[in-house]
Order: sequence, then structure tokens, then C-alpha cells
Amino acid sequence: MSHIRTTVRNAVVERLRDVGGFGLVEPALRILRGFQDDHYPVAFVSVSDAGTPVGRNPPGSRPLQRSLTVTVSIGSIDDPERLDETLDALAAKVEIALSDPTTMTFGKVLDWSYVATEWPDPATVEEYGFAVAKVVFRGTVTTPEGQPSVNQHQ
Repeated sequence: MSHIRTTVRNAVVERLRDVGGFGLVEPALRILRGFQDDHYPVAFVSVSDAGTPVGRNPPGSRPLQRSLTVTVSIGSIDDPERLDETLDALAAKVEIALSDPTTMTFGKVLDWSYVATEWPDPATVEEYGFAVAKVVFRGTVTTPEGQPSVNQHQ
């Protein structure tokens, strides 16, 4: 079975592909393989987590609450005069697509919410010719301790 991070990442990738509007939607490390100009706009999805044991049961038998952070890095190339608007439109598309966790296939998640959009550094845009903004969501899932692939609340 896959780690809960993999399950969430794959569900977010699938959701963004279904919504459309991106030339390429992949897990974040796909960026290391490179891509072509005709893949823009792009979306790369990463998921990180931090766990907190719940209760006073012995280690190995407690539920583990995992605080998930889902980051969607959206990238585009455009005329610098329109790049802000292009990234805003893509960020809005991501925010709308991911606003309801029941539309994704990773099971029940608590406290799912949009957190922030990180804007690109203008110097990076100027140097590389494209811009990347990061749209961040957070939520909590519960797994049994030592069973990172099992969402207890399917």
C-alpha cells in the first residue's frame, strides 16, 4: 500500500488534471526530468506531513494525527505585463478545484483549508523567463501508528 502522502498527492494531481487548464500536472519531483514550453502552464504537487500521537496508549497502538501540507507549484510563461493576471487565474483555478476534499479520493480529512499563495520573486522571473507561485492547503488525517498507508476515517 502507498503512504498516505502518496495517496493525497495522487488524488490532488488527478483532481487538477480533471479540472483542466494546465499543460502538465505531475508530482513535484517530475520537475527534475524537465519539460518543454508547450507544457505550460504547469502544476507540480508536493505533500509533507508531521505526526502527533493521540492518547496515552503504549507506543505502536495509538492513533497518529498527521498534519498534511499540500503545495501546488504553478508555473507559467507569459508577457511580463500579463504574468500577474495569468498566475492569479491559475491560483484561483487551484483554490476552487481543491476547496472541497470530498471531490478527491484520499478519504476523510479534517480541517481542510486553503492556507496561502506564495508569490514568485521578480528577480527569478527575470532570470529564468517564467514564474512559479505556490498555492498551499492543509488538513489532518488519522493513521494507526506504524501504518502510514491507512487513513482510519475512510
